[in-house]
Amino acid sequence: MPRNTVLFVDYENAYQRARTVFHGGDLGPHSTNGHFSPQALGESICAVYNERHPLEEPLQLVEVRVYRGEPTNQRPDWQSEVRAQFDVWRKAGVTVRSLPLTYLREADTWAEKGIDMLLGIELVTKSVAGDFDCAILLSADRDFLPALRYVRDNTDAEVHVAAWGTRQNGGFLSLPNQSPFVHWISKDSYAKVADSTPHPARRTGRANNRRRNRRR
Repeated sequence: MPRNTVLFVDYENAYQRARTVFHGGDLGPHSTNGHFSPQALGESICAVYNERHPLEEPLQLVEVRVYRGEPTNQRPDWQSEVRAQFDVWRKAGVTVRSLPLTYLREADTWAEKGIDMLLGIELVTKSVAGDFDCAILLSADRDFLPALRYVRDNTDAEVHVAAWGTRQNGGFLSLPNQSPFVHWISKDSYAKVADSTPHPARRTGRANNRRRNRRR
């Protein structure tokens, strides 16, 4: 009997890790290196697992849930870029969960606030509710370890993790005693789901920002 499976994606963490592992940290043309199609990735993870474990109950992808901060209207170019990605993902069937990014004045940068908490809460509550048989978490953020441990120890759901590359690349989550199963996403698998689409905002927005910065 197939195991209904949901992929939970900590997108910013996953994007940064993919860029590091497969592109040596290089942003690439139009800053597209590291971006990927969440729905295609979920389908690939399940297909690879089922092919490698033919005697086990197959993983049947029923949902992909992406968690990502959204730029505010203080950065309209960047906001347009991210919303364009959200639209593409939603059309593919992805559930997008977002919260506004927070500007950290002291560091002159933007940061996600609350996204990890939202993902962790929904991973736990949906596991408790029995919404799926198996959850796969794509993230290298150790803040999720308590949620993974809770699901493992207190629900009937299986909990797996996914990570880019191989064990040598690191960036995977583990627990004492019984660690989650790790879905290693190879370079070839990544290449098939990579998103190098240069959205208009990604192509022009940063150039406009550079021009504004030069005027200051």
